[in-house]
Amino acid sequence: MAYKEKTSTTIFENCRCPHCSNPNAGNDFTSAIGSYMCSTNLERMARQTAATRNRVLHYPSTMFVMRHSERMDDMFHDWTKYFNDDTKPYTPFDLNMPPTLPVNRPVDHYRLDPMLTRTGGVIAQLCGRAFLYRGYTPDVIYSSPALRSLQTARFIRTASRSEALIRVEPGLFENLSLYDTKPLLVTEEQQSLFGVDPYYMPQYEFDEIYKKRESNEDYNERMKIVLRRIVTTAESTSGKNKNELIVLVVGHASTVDMGVGLLRDKPRPSTHSNLFKISRKIPYCSTICLQPKPTAKVTSNVPWEPVFGTIPPITYTGFTNKPDYAFLLRK
Repeated sequence: MAYKEKTSTTIFENCRCPHCSNPNAGNDFTSAIGSYMCSTNLERMARQTAATRNRVLHYPSTMFVMRHSERMDDMFHDWTKYFNDDTKPYTPFDLNMPPTLPVNRPVDHYRLDPMLTRTGGVIAQLCGRAFLYRGYTPDVIYSSPALRSLQTARFIRTASRSEALIRVEPGLFENLSLYDTKPLLVTEEQQSLFGVDPYYMPQYEFDEIYKKRESNEDYNERMKIVLRRIVTTAESTSGKNKNELIVLVVGHASTVDMGVGLLRDKPRPSTHSNLFKISRKIPYCSTICLQPKPTAKVTSNVPWEPVFGTIPPITYTGFTNKPDYAFLLRK
């Protein structure tokens, strides 16, 4: 709102109250926002009150758990060894390699935290369009801090036209017993390139998880805690005309398996043998839809069940993102 200064008193040209329109009014009655009872403040408070009344809290009604898309090192093994930051910068030698590195960091950091291939980006975008076309645009998006998961989440967010900022949850990272050394993940500053929520408070810190050196049982417990927190967190749906809340969780192959197993009526953990070569059971961008049991009330232990046929799969020669449903539904 336009204002002008006169004898150190702020005068609002568009405000009709006597204090703001009176040039002789003292500073006790005027300020940068007008006096408390002036029309300027009253109108602003009315708008804020109306907006508050329109804010409705909903618990998640549908949760999609998804594996990241095609990772670079699966297609081009040891590709980081071909480049050096000082003498031989990254130059793609295959059209499935991204033209540039997605994050400005040493090439060696991509060894344990790989990026997506170009095909991986295309597959993720196709999945995002499926969310849009089927009416499942995510209201809330969570992602593992792994670069490949962040990239997948961003592609889904853009293609589905979701307005949600991505919540980076270190608790969604895969079992760290798979790593001989600590992965060097993208920094918080670098995460800002992917449309993340800077105000989200994660359940876990990555350093905390790494220092613990988890067992398989610890990993199951961590995932159960994170997933339970997600499905029991009520969210504001201001301005929306639907009584549902759609959540997307982008993680790893084991995330999909545990999403099905740990939230059911009788929880089924993922054993070490289950997780061995699990990527064959749950391919890139495999997506499972979960919804709360219809007869259950919203509690911390409400069972969630798989719902099939919500998002169509992607299939082409030699590839499909359909998971092994018999594996996921094992007892």
